[in-house]
Amino acid sequence: MKKVIKLNVNIVIALIIVLSLSISGSVMAMEENIEVTGASNVEVSMTEVPVFTPATHYGAINVGSFIGFSGSNENVSIIDATGTNSGWKFSLAVTDFYQQNIDDPTDGVSEQMDVFISAGDWMSFNIDNVQDNIMDDGSYTLIPGIGGSGETIAADKVLYFGSPLPSVTPHCSTTATDTINLITVEPGYGAGKYIFDLNCKITIHDWLPMGAKIDSSASSGSRFDDMTVGAGDKVQVFAGIYTTNITYSASCNPVS
Repeated sequence: MKKVIKLNVNIVIALIIVLSLSISGSVMAMEENIEVTGASNVEVSMTEVPVFTPATHYGAINVGSFIGFSGSNENVSIIDATGTNSGWKFSLAVTDFYQQNIDDPTDGVSEQMDVFISAGDWMSFNIDNVQDNIMDDGSYTLIPGIGGSGETIAADKVLYFGSPLPSVTPHCSTTATDTINLITVEPGYGAGKYIFDLNCKITIHDWLPMGAKIDSSASSGSRFDDMTVGAGDKVQVFAGIYTTNITYSASCNPVS
């Protein structure tokens, strides 16, 4: 929080006059205006991009098993110096997992197709326990922690949404996002600086999940002609590189 102090020149003169007239017992009134400004919004900062294991982001299809990746972004900090005491929200905006330009093996030619999987079918998030400044007591008590500054926020004032990323229905877009509020602190709480670790887990089974979309509209008549994977479909995960884009943000609650 930055403090801006404005003193008019006439105040300084008035102070001098007060001193010079103090012997005679005269009283002189003056007005001093002090303006305190807050930050424009809640800030979020991260020390680094999450590091996943295996570090190569590489996994092989194994029938009857799954590919697992886990990563952590340590020391995420939320700073509320707005001066509004509005509380705050920590949010994630996540795209579908997608892979583009896969050869369609069922059309007899060389048409290509795209695959989209809802982020929630493969990915989940959680935040660390009391050792890293978040106490899991059946709910979540938010503690400033080492390097933080603020009051401990009781669990009934903190709503942790876990991993409510939508599943089954992808957007079929590389840019459209699902936005979730991962943590919400009620108005009246959360001023200061809070530090926690954000963990992410990716689990890829050997079959495409129900609702996954295969866009192969150019290959009319192929099996994968705009196919939505159903509960009974056995379509193996296509080998290749899958991408999801994650954007982190923080804001007041409500936005002020």
